[in-house]
Amino acid sequence: MSNNQYIQIAKFNLKTGISEEEFLNIEKEVRAVISVQAGFLGRDLYKDETGSWLIFIKWENKESANEWSATFKTLKEGQAFIDTMDFSTARQEQFTGVEL
Repeated sequence: MSNNQYIQIAKFNLKTGISEEEFLNIEKEVRAVISVQAGFLGRDLYKDETGSWLIFIKWENKESANEWSATFKTLKEGQAFIDTMDFSTARQEQFTGVEL
């Protein structure tokens, strides 16, 4: 692992009235857009037994992640994704890789 690699983690619940199927369709649209973003290495989606979702995004570096974050909010796919989230439950964290 390069010590410049960067991850973003988001945990949240869906808004009341948003179905899992609807959310997953929007996630597929986001993946189509993010897959061509410079520095993108991967995006994984997880769900726990309480209905909370966790997204793990891996980047080559922090700059690529920051560029995506700014772009994401301006895209129709980004807006659709954001509209599914219950922000009272949302948490986001970022980490930079450490080489030993």
